[in-house]
Amino acid sequence: MARVKPKLKKKEMKQVHFDIDLDDYLKFEKIVYENGVKVSEFFREKVQKVIKKGNI
Repeated sequence: MARVKPKLKKKEMKQVHFDIDLDDYLKFEKIVYENGVKVSEFFREKVQKVIKKGNI
């Protein structure tokens, strides 16, 4: 009899879009990557900090 693996429930993810000047974004991206972090991880960490503070 084959073992049945339970399916893991994935968290629902939302996309966020915003307008930013290309030159500013490239400067920001360079700084973030120099710190060894991906841009998406950077924003996730910022959102988690705001949620923990309760400033929403």
